[in-house]
Amino acid sequence: MKKLRLLCIPPYEGMYNLMTNIAAQRSDVELIIHMGNLEDGLRAVLENRDNNIDAVISRGGTAETIRAHCSDIPACDIIPSVYDVLRTIRLAQSMSDKLAVVGFPSITKPADMLRDIMQYDFKVRTIRSGAECEACLRQLRDEGIQVIAGDMISVTCAQKLGMNGLLILSGIESVEAAIDSAVEIYRHDAAVRKRADLFSDLLFFLDADIVIYTSGGQQYYSTASDLPQEIQLLLRQKVSNVIAQGSLKLIRNLGSTMLSIKGRLLQSDGEDYCVYILSQMANTAVFDKYTIRCFSADEDLQDSKPIEFYLGSSEEISAAHAACQRYAAMNAPVLIEGERGTGKDRFAHYLYSHSKFKQNSFVVIDASLLDKKGWDFLLKSDSSPLTDSGLTISFIRMQAIPPEQQKEFRLYLKNSRVMQTNRLIFSYTEENGTVPQDELYLYLTETVHCLQLRLPPLSQRPEDIPTLVGLYINAANVRNGTRVIGLTHGAMLTLQNRVWPRNADQLYQAIGELVINAKSSYISEEQVLALLNREKRQTPAAPESGLDLNRPLEEIIHEVVMRVYEEENMNQTHTAKRLGISRSTLWRMLK
Repeated sequence: MKKLRLLCIPPYEGMYNLMTNIAAQRSDVELIIHMGNLEDGLRAVLENRDNNIDAVISRGGTAETIRAHCSDIPACDIIPSVYDVLRTIRLAQSMSDKLAVVGFPSITKPADMLRDIMQYDFKVRTIRSGAECEACLRQLRDEGIQVIAGDMISVTCAQKLGMNGLLILSGIESVEAAIDSAVEIYRHDAAVRKRADLFSDLLFFLDADIVIYTSGGQQYYSTASDLPQEIQLLLRQKVSNVIAQGSLKLIRNLGSTMLSIKGRLLQSDGEDYCVYILSQMANTAVFDKYTIRCFSADEDLQDSKPIEFYLGSSEEISAAHAACQRYAAMNAPVLIEGERGTGKDRFAHYLYSHSKFKQNSFVVIDASLLDKKGWDFLLKSDSSPLTDSGLTISFIRMQAIPPEQQKEFRLYLKNSRVMQTNRLIFSYTEENGTVPQDELYLYLTETVHCLQLRLPPLSQRPEDIPTLVGLYINAANVRNGTRVIGLTHGAMLTLQNRVWPRNADQLYQAIGELVINAKSSYISEEQVLALLNREKRQTPAAPESGLDLNRPLEEIIHEVVMRVYEEENMNQTHTAKRLGISRSTLWRMLK
């Protein structure tokens, strides 16, 4: 009997580990495992569809997305058990009594049964597509719902709308059942879909690369050869935006090259088509993975925590969130201030994703990593993103700009139309409760009159810590496949009374370690105290006049690395770049 090849698409790390263990135990199937969700899952299928894949195993919205685009390959749902759903509902109830379960039928059917049998008081809403999700969640938010339990698409959408989301995890029984179902489906049903023929080379002699899609998202014609898979997926994803709005502008990182993407609506014989014009902007190392990065509204920020830090109930964070919502509808530049770990990057992305420019690219420029060559490119090159229009451009770590570049940048802002043609966002990191008020800062506040947004530290809103803890526990469970439900009362009080110099970033890291080392479903006060005491012992006391050089060289190097690591907001990529070492070397030095 043929040994089936099953492509498994787990949406989170814990399920990935679960599938790996199952693969080692089953002899009737070969499991090819690629972690991903929605478009990431679809990408894995597209990349493996020529590798004799017999069926696909995935969950919820990812399985639906794969079925919609790859009807020639059977896709089987991983249906969470009643026990899986119950665990998450109990965790959600510890956070708020105003909760709802939202997801595809595989999620909501067991939730409905639990609600009826256990007489639980929560709402259940079933969605059939990703397009339904946001409208459903907006209605629930208007009804006072605070916590959403569901699959990846509903949790992600809930967080973007300012609601708290908890992912319902699937146990080993559910994964095994899906594999068995895939085996059964393959042996009784082999659906085959014809691939669409490419359009004739009507535009063959044009200089620009042209890619044409139908309104349904099917590629109709293309002159672009060897187009990266990620760009193909991006183009397909944005078809509906071009059809609805008539035009689109995107910038995309391709190594040291920037790709300009312009989308236009074409109507012919009563049919709508999406036409993309692709061209390279520049070949410069300035556009690397970390210095200048580009995102779309539906993309998450790289190297960022998977939690929306503005969530909470305190007056301080509620006021900041309300101001952010008001500013999002405006075109004026915004200046964001806050301590390390308060979520400045997240707030900037929120301003972009809720603005009228959200159909175009979100460009993030790390001012601390730009050298003179980089500034010359930004301020003097015709290929600079500052010369484009309709973009949202976020400058982060503004306090790191040297005085000479500050002056050049100030003159550029004054003499160009960049603030009229694009939405600009500036962020400064507070030190000791204040921002260094250099000439550029004063120009932005007193002359440009930027809208100002200050993000409060955790020390000013301890009442938000239980909500953040619940979110971080869920995130850790997703990563590790753990089943922690919460903290004891004493453990929570200990965290609330703790000073968090790196704010939400530090709390996120602490909760992650506590969850990994948890010995029961609830984290104890003793476990929390042990972690905090260890952190206190390991944190070197900084001498008033710099480093203490009367120590072994190894200790001095470790302190330098830790200081840079903290200054870079626990971002290993940025830390390694500043120190001039590889990430693997940095990882060994941090152990």
